[in-house]
Amino acid sequence: MILIQIHKKFYQNKLIQRAFGLLVLTCIGILVYIGYKKNTEYELYFYDSDKKTLIKNLELKPLFGSKATIISNKEAFYTIETDFSDDSIVISVNSNYYKADTIKINLSESTGKESISLEPNDYANILYYYSKVYNKEGDSKKIEIKRKQLSNIIDGNALIYQYFDNDDFGLEIYTKQQYIDFLTTPTTSLKNLEIIKTKTNKGKIVEIRFKIKENEK
Repeated sequence: MILIQIHKKFYQNKLIQRAFGLLVLTCIGILVYIGYKKNTEYELYFYDSDKKTLIKNLELKPLFGSKATIISNKEAFYTIETDFSDDSIVISVNSNYYKADTIKINLSESTGKESISLEPNDYANILYYYSKVYNKEGDSKKIEIKRKQLSNIIDGNALIYQYFDNDDFGLEIYTKQQYIDFLTTPTTSLKNLEIIKTKTNKGKIVEIRFKIKENEK
């Protein structure tokens, strides 16, 4: 009888030890998983869909309540730092010279590096190009060609705004003709022009927002 009781007690102790061991292993597994997810970083590389070149200066924002942090890197990629609650992440992508996009990344299946193509905003790039092509004084033929091309792509009733970084002036409104005159008059300020936003409708630019970056004069 005593032997049976000793055997029972020994068996119960074994069960308790095994259950405790499994509990400890489970807790360790959960902690390792959480630690791995918290310390994992994902690199995003954005490419021009036409030129296949790396894109910098994008505005990225996590959506739908994600706690992920997105950090811009000097080497033209973006790092996502996320916690264990994010198995996937949806990001809005905005740029002055590329079409806005929304992308979803499955982090649980990611290799740690993602390459994403963005489509250029052709109209914004055309305006930017014209601001960088300097016509020499007296080169009337080239200036006239440039004016006609701009007239063809800008709607007659386009809303055109210039923003200012200083406190004296906040906003100036241009007509189509005033904007074309501005872009086709040789001036050093054009090299600091930045297209903030464009809107198009039926193949015409109907809205332009731009500024002259004073800190680069």
